[in-house]
Amino acid sequence: MKYSLEQYVSSPILITGSSGNALKYSIWCFTIISTLSCLYTFIQIGYYPFLKAITSSSSELASIRISVSRNFSGDVYIRNFFALIMMPILSYVWLFYYIANKKTLDFLMTLFTVFFSISILYYNFSKSPLLWYILSFIFVYYYGLGKFKIWHLITLITIVIISIIVMYSIGGVSSDNILNYNTGPIGRIILSQAAGLYIMFDIFPNQHNFIGFLSVSQFLSNLFDYEYVDRAARIAMASFNPRGVEDGTAGVMNSIFIAEAWANFGIIGILLSPLWVGFIIQTLYIFFLKRPKNPLYLAFFVSFSFGGSITGGFNDYIYNPGLLMMIILFLLITSLAAVFKKYSRFTPVRN
Repeated sequence: MKYSLEQYVSSPILITGSSGNALKYSIWCFTIISTLSCLYTFIQIGYYPFLKAITSSSSELASIRISVSRNFSGDVYIRNFFALIMMPILSYVWLFYYIANKKTLDFLMTLFTVFFSISILYYNFSKSPLLWYILSFIFVYYYGLGKFKIWHLITLITIVIISIIVMYSIGGVSSDNILNYNTGPIGRIILSQAAGLYIMFDIFPNQHNFIGFLSVSQFLSNLFDYEYVDRAARIAMASFNPRGVEDGTAGVMNSIFIAEAWANFGIIGILLSPLWVGFIIQTLYIFFLKRPKNPLYLAFFVSFSFGGSITGGFNDYIYNPGLLMMIILFLLITSLAAVFKKYSRFTPVRN
């Protein structure tokens, strides 16, 4: 696998030109669609996220975060599929085009899509998606250039640290608490992710029966007419902080995927989940290394590399709507490119 990865990252990015490339025309179309979807989301929630963050109190932001996530007034498929999933992937695509050909238009489109990506990912004031998006550019540089300079890493880490400080400050957290081991981002990373595991060991099955497959998908529950139960992370938060859940300021308590595997299936989940999760991850990894190294495949490879559910939950490795949406998005982009290629006359232009 190490040899395959070295061969992959050292090979050039495959493009056929900006004016003669059917795939790029398809990318243009979906960029327009995704931009409109982001604007639609902002209209439905009634604010632009960063502007709202600096003009609202921390308690108001906490309440809004839960309400806009769980009670979105618009079409959730437009928000989730065409905005939250599509825009970040398109930003990677444009950046890979720029890395390959250094064209000014591709650079401007990169800036444009990155701006909308960070805006839409922060729509509910959740810090994690935005910070992971920033760190994902480590994979962009490595997969695209075959190397990663130390100043790239220092730059991204600096941006993340500044972003954390700014977002915690906006949320009303004092500088002392930001640096505090228990209450600041260090504690959030080191303590909170592990704490959820022990809390679920305590709750299941002592306070709540093992869930089984009942929390995998509300859509599937409705489709096959069987009972749906909230995911373990929601049940854990309701047990740990019932007042916060009741007030709408607390959402879920995520932890490593083994926590949800225990809550769902007990000791069987503990024993089998690492094997299943490892199989899924390695299969996808091998799949991407064997695909053509073009901007589209690269963008999905980057999204897969950092966007997993290791600290989200085991259910996402059983039934993952996000992954299905990404597959649908890939098929839509390539299908439209095939239409352009078949019914239009393109003159390939070498960059």
